[in-house]
Amino acid sequence: MLDAATVEIVPSSSSKVKGVSHFSLNDRIDPENPFISYEVCVVKKRSLQVHSITETHFALLIEISLPEAPLQMVYSEPFVCLASTSEYQIVNVKHSQAEVHNLFPYPDTPVILSITDSETHEFVLSGPGGLGMFVSAQSLGAPRLPINWAELLVTKMQYASPYILVYSEADIWVYSSINQQPKQSLPFDKCQCLCRADFEGKEGRLTPMMASATQVWALENIPWQEQVETLLEDRSVEEALQVARTFSSSQDDAASLKAVLQRAAFVQLSKDELTSAKELLLESQAPPEEVLKFCPDLLPNNDPFAEPADDLLNPFTGGRISEGERNAFLLAYLDEYRRIVQITPEVNLVLLKLFALARDQALLPFVKSYRNIFPYEESKALLEEHQCYVALAFFELRIGHPDSALQWLTGLVDGQVTDKVNGQDVDAHTVADILKNMEEGNIVLRHLPWLLEHDWRLALDVLKSGHLKETSSLLLKVLDGHSQAQMAFLEYLLFEKHLKDDELYMKLADAYIDLLTDWSQLDKTEVDRVELGRKLQALLMSDCLKDIETISQRIEHTQLHAEKIILLAKVAPFSW
Repeated sequence: MLDAATVEIVPSSSSKVKGVSHFSLNDRIDPENPFISYEVCVVKKRSLQVHSITETHFALLIEISLPEAPLQMVYSEPFVCLASTSEYQIVNVKHSQAEVHNLFPYPDTPVILSITDSETHEFVLSGPGGLGMFVSAQSLGAPRLPINWAELLVTKMQYASPYILVYSEADIWVYSSINQQPKQSLPFDKCQCLCRADFEGKEGRLTPMMASATQVWALENIPWQEQVETLLEDRSVEEALQVARTFSSSQDDAASLKAVLQRAAFVQLSKDELTSAKELLLESQAPPEEVLKFCPDLLPNNDPFAEPADDLLNPFTGGRISEGERNAFLLAYLDEYRRIVQITPEVNLVLLKLFALARDQALLPFVKSYRNIFPYEESKALLEEHQCYVALAFFELRIGHPDSALQWLTGLVDGQVTDKVNGQDVDAHTVADILKNMEEGNIVLRHLPWLLEHDWRLALDVLKSGHLKETSSLLLKVLDGHSQAQMAFLEYLLFEKHLKDDELYMKLADAYIDLLTDWSQLDKTEVDRVELGRKLQALLMSDCLKDIETISQRIEHTQLHAEKIILLAKVAPFSW
């Protein structure tokens, strides 16, 4: 172990490990992760040892015996990929039972490289037939196609995301780890040693270093913005994104990265890769106007969006995207975007149109949400044009036009208009729910007769909701002609609200008598005549009724004999 400042051996008895033939530092060190430590794996004869590293010493953690001494080895915690005398092998050194898995033979010289940003701990191995083979340590399978470097005699490899640097006796070849294609070649004679240096103090921007017999060289990257520009022009989106994400680590690069994401999304759109395009647009947080300006048929008449710049190609042209597919893409994108960022009324209007065109059931909750602001006249005309009458009714209700909303809803229930959105059914319950929550008594009374004709019980629920400030006599007048509803409302006022009103008691007695003497008014499935008679008798026997004479006159020429006896007893009680 050497001191980085003085390049001298650290003065400690435990700062040395003797008998080492090969060593490899853990390539997955993350200073922010307390569960990943600085470790080194070493080969000592026919064993692997893993040591933790501190500033002053090594500490042995694990030792694993092997059948034979490895000739080459790379440590990517918790896996070690090694070359025995005949083939490549992988072992999980952190497993309680470290089992060695055989892979495949290698050519003359084994060369092993770790893909340090792979989630499945991938290695690249110099394999037979002039192929660079990818192997996942987790699955022991090949997650990618091999690199075909043909007759190239590979001596060393180095990884600089997303590129693999392959060294031969006379050249350096650069391959993409994404599509395994060659990107560049540079002459370099007899590379003897490799490392990476952190000249900028930024992890992820380590500079590849190589040494010949007499010189040390650094391999400088072309500025990442230029790389990305070229890759996007070639429509190599995945590679461009990996380069951008790897090298755009500073705050100054954040805006550039967002621009790259937006442009990559447009490239994906032109390739009909709609899911990827949507995800990239959302990640870039590009204003929706940047996309919608290419869709003039969806924009409002007073188009607030800027004209597309001359150097931007319309991503919706030249591909196989139909208008329906385009609209479905925009609907999914804008609907998800608005849940993250507040969008403008103009963009909401476009989204409203997309919902209407798609006959999407999500239209109704979208219109109901007070979070979404719409231009009134344009939205109303759009919903009416596309026959989205349920959404239009609730839009009017939300805007503060309950009369208009109720007119649309009652028209829908009566079949005067038909909504074109599947599953957008309304009935008398819908109207009743709105009336129950409305405090404008004049509007409730205006629409209550319609509800009485459709379902008097729902009308009664509205009257019992407690929002109305009108007098009982006015409410009872609305119920004229609906004897059963009037009777139920009187019972509610007297026996649930406990109002003390002689006139109301008289009205209830009249209602009982009317129903008992004209049985045709009564819903026989709901009310039993005997039960109704008992109610009248109980009322007559109570002290609530004061005008006995009027009641007696009402039942004088009826068949209500038991009731006559009750009244007679109240007028002239029997004396013992």
